[in-house]
Amino acid sequence: MLEKLAEPTLRLWSAEQATQRGWSRSVLGLQIETRLHERVIRERTLAGLAAARARGRMGGRPKLMNETQVAMAKAMLAARELPVREAYEAHHVSPATLCRYLAADRIAAGERPSARTSTRHVPRRGASVLPS
Repeated sequence: MLEKLAEPTLRLWSAEQATQRGWSRSVLGLQIETRLHERVIRERTLAGLAAARARGRMGGRPKLMNETQVAMAKAMLAARELPVREAYEAHHVSPATLCRYLAADRIAAGERPSARTSTRHVPRRGASVLPS
């Protein structure tokens, strides 16, 4: 029965559960077929993440810019006194990161995201590149 499980750790877990809970062979087979071990691991992982959130711990990658920095970059770009390069270099982020934060700020304010337009012309296949 336990040979159906490929990993030795899963075999051990299933055997321990069967002895602790007094499962019969048919119940053990059912638990293996329904992949109980995966559901238990997922449930425990989600419970651990929820407990960490309750303690104020947030997972994931830290944000590169806070709300104040986004507002400053927005003001720098709105004034049009400085080039865009200085706006993203002042905050030590890439141009793509700055654009992503500004787009998220626009969406949060209820504005529709602008349609993406290409800044360079790519000729169609077979079209002449030289002006006629």
